[in-house]
Amino acid sequence: MKNLLVLFILFSGVKFFAQENTLHSNPKEDIQITGETVPVYKGCENNTSNKDLKQCMSNEISRHFQRNFRTSRPPISKLKKGTYTIKVIFKIDKEGKITSERAKAKTSDLEKEALRVVALIPQMVPGKRNGKPTVVPYFVPINIQIGGN
Repeated sequence: MKNLLVLFILFSGVKFFAQENTLHSNPKEDIQITGETVPVYKGCENNTSNKDLKQCMSNEISRHFQRNFRTSRPPISKLKKGTYTIKVIFKIDKEGKITSERAKAKTSDLEKEALRVVALIPQMVPGKRNGKPTVVPYFVPINIQIGGN
């Protein structure tokens, strides 16, 4: 039987950037800049604080990658057993659409698969600054565990 491929996507956190005034999440306290809100992922609409919206976004992006990233198809299925990191960067534009997506990984096949999955992320409610839609860049580190018995 072929090696069983296991996919673990571990998000060490979705990083939120907003042009000049960056939104930070401090482990000791959440700093919220007045007049700024992060984009809202489908299903996260009931969250009211930026902290809750960020956590919901991280959870939903993680679920999205777990459901859609395919390790069972060649050439990814032929990679050596181990952990691979993919660094994904994209922007949520003023209309809530994914733009400027990029991925960096050990192999171009992992990059292509990550970009395919990013393209499947649904449109969101855009982030806002002073009540107006704004572009918000995201950085998502993804760890993929490939291996089997």
